[in-house]
Amino acid sequence: MQSNTPLLRILPYAGTLPFVACALLLLFGVKELPGLGHTSAVALAYGLVIVSFMAGVHWGQFLSGLRPKLNLLVSSNAVALIAWGSDLMLAPVYECLVFVALFAFLYWIDTQLKLDPHYLQTRRYVTLIVCTSLLLIAII
Repeated sequence: MQSNTPLLRILPYAGTLPFVACALLLLFGVKELPGLGHTSAVALAYGLVIVSFMAGVHWGQFLSGLRPKLNLLVSSNAVALIAWGSDLMLAPVYECLVFVALFAFLYWIDTQLKLDPHYLQTRRYVTLIVCTSLLLIAII
């Protein structure tokens, strides 16, 4: 699939919607989501899934033959374990900050892989949206 196909542009932005929605809900004072729990916990549970998914993508890139200086197998496992550990042990505000760092790190790894410029542009904007939403969640 070519990287400039509509689906590869739409899906990453669609993936930002839960982060943006939770940040906006908190801005408007909605602290609890019926049947789901605290709004920040919902965002962080989703963040744990997405950061793990993004880290797992690097396994596929490694298996397809990409061999950057950074060991993708080690870095992807480290990212997933740090995300999980922060979910288990940190207060939500600190977990948000860890997730911001992890999403930024995953984007940095993608820039090192010399991926398609269209994909990297999408990743850059999506990472900015996600990190901004998580920072808002952290300070609200």
